[in-house]
Parts: sequence; C-alpha cells; structure tokens
Amino acid sequence: MKKLILCLSLVIFAVEFVSAKKIKFQVVFDKNNLALDFTGGYVEGDFQKILGQADNWISNGNPMIKDLTDTLLYTLVVDLPAHRAYRYLFLRNSQDYAIEDVPEEAESISAHRWIYLDSTSNDTTVLPPVVYNGNAPFGKNLLRFKVDMKNVASISSKGVHLITNLSGWNLKSYYLYPIDSFYHEVIAYADTNIHTIAYRFVNGNDTTLAEIVPSACAANNLRTNTFNTHKVLPVVCFAKCDSICPKTSGIENQVELASAIYPNPFNQYTQINIRKAAQSIIVFNSKGEKVFESKEVNGDDLKFERQNLPEGIYHLQIYYKDYTIQNSKIIIQ
Repeated sequence: MKKLILCLSLVIFAVEFVSAKKIKFQVVFDKNNLALDFTGGYVEGDFQKILGQADNWISNGNPMIKDLTDTLLYTLVVDLPAHRAYRYLFLRNSQDYAIEDVPEEAESISAHRWIYLDSTSNDTTVLPPVVYNGNAPFGKNLLRFKVDMKNVASISSKGVHLITNLSGWNLKSYYLYPIDSFYHEVIAYADTNIHTIAYRFVNGNDTTLAEIVPSACAANNLRTNTFNTHKVLPVVCFAKCDSICPKTSGIENQVELASAIYPNPFNQYTQINIRKAAQSIIVFNSKGEKVFESKEVNGDDLKFERQNLPEGIYHLQIYYKDYTIQNSKIIIQ
C-alpha cells in the first residue's frame, strides 16, 4: 500500500493552540438533596490535566466558591482552550461518592454534562446554574434538540446551528455538538411559563443556509413543539419531516468512512483508508479554516500524523473523481 504522510504546520495552529476563553461553571444545591456530608461544591471533568492537575476526573481538584448573596449557588471560573467539547460533573463534597446522578434527559455524552466551546474570543461562557442532580436551573425546563444530517451532501465546516425563538433567533446562541459523523445535538433551557417553541436548523453559520422545512411538518417554515416539562425532542432529518434520514444519492456512507479511520480518537497518528482515487483531501480546523489540502491522491492507505497539533476536533473531507464526497471528523486527544 502506498502511504501518504500529511505534514501539517505548527505555525498554522499556533493561534488556535493558545486561544482560550473563560468558562464559568455554576451549580445550585437544593435544600432537599443536601446530605449531612455536604461540605461545598466541586466540579470534575476531562479538562483537569489541561489545568495542570495530575489527572482528569479528580474529585477534589476544583473546589467551587460560594456565592455571596445566594448561599446555595457555587461557581468556578477557569480558562480552557476553545473549539472543543468538555465533559464534567458536580459534587457535594470532595469525595468520589458525592458525584451527582445526572438525569437521563441531561446526560448527552457518556452520562456526563457537557459543553462545547466554539469561540476564541476572550469573553466568558457562563453556564446556566443547573440544580445538583437536576436537569436545569430553577424555573427552567430542559429542551434537547437533535438533528440527523445524513441527507446533506456536505456538512458545513462551520458546524450545525440552531435558531429559535428561545434566543430571539440569534444564530450564535446554539452550536450543535457532532456526536458522530451525522448526528448533532444541543441542550437549551426555556422558562417554565413557555410551552411552545419554534426553531430551524442551519447547516453553517449563515441564516441563508437554514433548512427549508416541508409544509407537512412546519408552521410558517418553522418546526414547532409543545411541552410542559423537560423534554428530549425526537431526532429529525435536516430539511425533512422524517425521523429516519436516508443518505443523499451519490454520497458515500460517512459511517463506513468513520469505521475506516483507526484509531479515532488518536494521540500520535491515525490510519485512514482511501477506498478509491480522490481528487483532493481537505482538513479543516474547528474554526472552519482549511489547514491542509492534498490533490490527486491515488493511494488507498493514508497515515495522518499528529505532528504538533493541539487536542481537538478536525473535519476531514475527501472529494472523489466520481463527484462523491465523504465527510468525517478526526479527534486528537
């Protein structure tokens, strides 16, 4: 097999590597679930090594600060690299047994809470003050949006977004995390006096790329849903009414491509199987910037070396000579 080594420059990623933003974790302890062994709020997650701690998921590594006015509210502000997802849990003391039991509606990734930082600006992402062991902040209902992008010819390197009346139709409010090659989701919170929502998904970060929802499942070209409590909305196919989303004709199965990347996630290198001659291979960083392009790739085995790349999610697109396209993500950890 012919092997092609992709050499990506450290210089290209220098800005992204150092770019970070503050994130403010917040948790409220309901008086009804405070045990006698409550000693204060803590947060643990898969980001602790980044903060210089010995390992991730250390229960006593991040003590939180009690709010001066709300004695049940605890907060913690840290700096973390942007353009990646983080998993985390809250604790009622510094021991492992005190980890919260996150409700099913709120556990999106491996039974943890999670957040995706999609901005490199120097502002602070303030997470809502969720209740310990709960779905949402006091006075809020959790809504979990899901979309299947399997029928889209090419998923935008800018990511998939949600526009909804919950945020005043602000496109920047909700970035959907790519759970796999096709499936994206995001969690939002609505005031308990709100019982109807309207929304659309956007393939990219431009409202002109919003889905056109068929009239059979739309009101004024918008999806709608009603609820009285926390709700996990059913998966919908982008721009369709169906929950089962067939792939677009002529587009390679992205799940098959993902299975041909091993290991993934990876630390030093991964092996990518190129099934047939390709016109080009393009790699994007999570800001949508093209960081690598190779044309006329005829080999069927490609070794992708990490070099000095930072941890994070990268988007891979392979353009074949028969005009088919493969999309997938590669994760460096």
